[in-house]
Amino acid sequence: MPQNNTSSSFLGRLTTSTRSSFMSPKDVRCNVHLLHDSDIIGNEFPRTQSAQTILDYVCQLKHIQEKDFLGLRYQDHHKHRYWLDLTRSINHVVKNFKTESMTLHLRFRYYPSDPARLRDPNLRYQLFVQLQRDLLHGRLYCPTSSAAELAALILQAQLGDYNEEKHVGNYVSGYKLLLKQTPKLEERIANNHKELKGKSSESAELEFLEKASQLDTYAFDPYTIKEPHDTLPVYIGASCKGILIYTGQSRTHNIDWSELVKVDYSGKEIRLTLSENYRGQITAAGTPTGTLNGHGPGSPSIMDKSLTKKPLTLKYTCPSGQFAKHLWIHILSQQAFFNETSAQDVKLKFSKPRIPLLSRGSTFRFPSKRVYREIEEEDSKSILFDKSIMETSAVMNETTTSNENEESILNCSTISAPLSSGSGVVRYDLLRQTPRVEQPWLKQNSLKVTTVHDNTASSSSSPDNSETQNNNLSKITNLNLSIEREVSTSPSTSPVPIVHTQQHSDHNSQNLEKNGNGKLANGGGSGVDLGKKTVHTNGTTLICTEEKQDSILSMDESLTSKSLISRIANTCFVFFLILLLIVAIVIVLFEKSEDSAHNDFIESHRALSDLRHLYYEPTRHYVVEQYRKHFGAKI
Repeated sequence: MPQNNTSSSFLGRLTTSTRSSFMSPKDVRCNVHLLHDSDIIGNEFPRTQSAQTILDYVCQLKHIQEKDFLGLRYQDHHKHRYWLDLTRSINHVVKNFKTESMTLHLRFRYYPSDPARLRDPNLRYQLFVQLQRDLLHGRLYCPTSSAAELAALILQAQLGDYNEEKHVGNYVSGYKLLLKQTPKLEERIANNHKELKGKSSESAELEFLEKASQLDTYAFDPYTIKEPHDTLPVYIGASCKGILIYTGQSRTHNIDWSELVKVDYSGKEIRLTLSENYRGQITAAGTPTGTLNGHGPGSPSIMDKSLTKKPLTLKYTCPSGQFAKHLWIHILSQQAFFNETSAQDVKLKFSKPRIPLLSRGSTFRFPSKRVYREIEEEDSKSILFDKSIMETSAVMNETTTSNENEESILNCSTISAPLSSGSGVVRYDLLRQTPRVEQPWLKQNSLKVTTVHDNTASSSSSPDNSETQNNNLSKITNLNLSIEREVSTSPSTSPVPIVHTQQHSDHNSQNLEKNGNGKLANGGGSGVDLGKKTVHTNGTTLICTEEKQDSILSMDESLTSKSLISRIANTCFVFFLILLLIVAIVIVLFEKSEDSAHNDFIESHRALSDLRHLYYEPTRHYVVEQYRKHFGAKI
């Protein structure tokens, strides 16, 4: 497995060092945004080192020992997200950025199938923060009851036990927990929080991870694509369980890794070939089928037998060829990480070339050092090693004196606790928002907008059928908001490494809410703020929102007019250059010179001679006369 793709030959090393020393600076500024929006790490790294150095540096500062689950992601100018190839050199990956510095985002690339078995407490807490982020941005879809339980566990882990003196009124509305927070849902979250009294932060986090990992959308990271002959967006994501595909409002495919035969792409098209025994859900794109956790009328119970006679091939269109290649590598990486026995056994795979025999397809190389099975085996060996040390120390304790016994116990505890509790996990504060306040002066008939959301909240609190509806998304179109639009920030000019760790979340959350673009600073969409305004605002604020939308539309119209004017100006300038080129060619061709051969060539051709005497020479004389008339100079 490749660890560093730098050139091994002398000529390759010479050209690389020359290019890095003369054509570009030796160090590259890199700012890494961690899972919490207020936590940013910045430093300068040599160009010759691999990108894995950046991840190692961040994990070292955060005391994370198991780094195989994490990755670094960046965003291009089209707002598309790509995973950074850690096996490449920094000098190679910096070409993907138009600025002198790199802005990266630390994210979980591989979600563990059993989070409770993670031995690193810092990594386990980072996964807890990642799932909080997924729940807030709507990627972790779940029924209303499950969403209320998960939000209550977050409050228990972050705030502790419910206190009547501190937690007064609707205190839940002061925290950003879900994509859609309604008053009735916040009341249910508060009731669940009261029932969790006495549970420690560690146990609450562990229970949160266990319940979140049981959801079908656990580790679902959606990528927006389209079907070839349909404009409806399609959302595809790969996880430890397989591939999930949503079309519009319905889940159309739930593909297990054992049912996937081949993944390939060519140009902008990506193809998934499924096995004959595929029993996933196949429905029309517009039918209201079951969407969450297999519930609903469209659950994959009965399937047309004619569809299972031959392998099924799914074809989708990506926004660009680079996007298709990245999605192809992402799916193959997830499949290899959770199904292969070792990283060395992962074979190279090649994509189909666009033009056979004339072009070469892309090559897939596994981008990680270990697979999930290797990590589990090493963890089990370390656990057995710790147990053997404990047993040998116990035997030694029985044969030694009391003083030696105490010393051996201390030695044993220091050996067996590198991953248990000695790391000192630093927890972030919850994101804050303006709490919801009652407005009794408003009449009931004036709350038409809020009544609609109250009905939604009441329907979400209804029995089983309504609870299966996703609280995080009232419409699947909010998936656009869930795709983290990671906003690039201006690089820091500090020459020394900087580490920003959040201490006061209130100020940071206010900054997030006041982002002028209507987007969160962490790259998430504005669904949280919009949900907050439509659920618990009065009519005046709603009018302000409409005015803002009108202003945005007017800005778009002005930008469109400006772009049209610039296109017209560019077109006129191009025609002017073409006209100048034609005039220069005519002068060179028809102007008489001392070269008799050139004159004989023009006069020998009847058409060229007529053009010279009938059109070129009269035009030339007229231009020269006008020039002498106005400027009085001799030509």
